[in-house]
Amino acid sequence: MHSEQDWEAWADALADREYVVIDGYLPDELLALLEHFFQQHQDALQQAKVGALDERQEALSVRSDLTYWLDRERDKGLSPLFAWIEESLQRWNRLLYLSLSGYEFHLAYYPTGGHYRKHLDQFRGRNNRLISCVLYLNENWKVGDGGELQLY
Repeated sequence: MHSEQDWEAWADALADREYVVIDGYLPDELLALLEHFFQQHQDALQQAKVGALDERQEALSVRSDLTYWLDRERDKGLSPLFAWIEESLQRWNRLLYLSLSGYEFHLAYYPTGGHYRKHLDQFRGRNNRLISCVLYLNENWKVGDGGELQLY
């Protein structure tokens, strides 16, 4: 488990730089649960789409990943992960004076050469996304393997 000092340092970094990199953020047992879930649900991955709600469409020139949207009701095997996310939201709210109340998560698989073109992680005319989180499940990944997140 992370110490209160860890959380405060991460919150300070996020407030100062508008991003933070946290190695080992997810506890090992939850990481193992998520990795197992991902392996078991690879056949449910679907071509990712872009756009909001009823405007969603495939756009391979924009993104080429396959995704699986997590659902608390359907994916009951991930209930420990959802509980941990709820606890994390409360911590971020307290430390950063936010009002995070909801969330959505998906698993994404990028095949070799896959991409997601530069974009703003927010739909035009909306301001409801306060924090975006990317968690890599690649074991033994190292710089140069590809897939590095680029922030602008």
